[in-house]
Amino acid sequence: MEKRIILHHSDNNLKTMKKIVTVLAVASIALFYACGPSAEEKALKEKAKNDSIAAAEAKAKLEQDSIANAMKLVAYEDSVKQVTDSLAALAAKKPNAPVKTKDQKNMDVIKDLKGNDKTPAEKKKDAENIKVIKNLKGGN
Repeated sequence: MEKRIILHHSDNNLKTMKKIVTVLAVASIALFYACGPSAEEKALKEKAKNDSIAAAEAKAKLEQDSIANAMKLVAYEDSVKQVTDSLAALAAKKPNAPVKTKDQKNMDVIKDLKGNDKTPAEKKKDAENIKVIKNLKGGN
């Protein structure tokens, strides 16, 4: 015949078991909480987070400064190009004529006054003007 083991639960056994389960549950919660990060680990994590934010802000500022410098460089290059274009336009419009002194200009006036296609009255008037110019010049 087979032997059957029949366990009878008494109220005392049930109460003891509940106490043990409660103690084990509280102990496991305490152990779980104790395994979490310590205050030092939390501080290190917070410091790493702050360092990361500071690095990102520094990088953003550096990028802004780089963009500002690039804009200044572009503006400078545009100014140089405008000046270069203006100078080129001036050089194309006006050939380099020799600069005449005051005496050279006076000689040109005298040559104009001695022209052959003038009437005798105009020639007489021009001769008087030539004398005036020579007197202003110093004699000759």
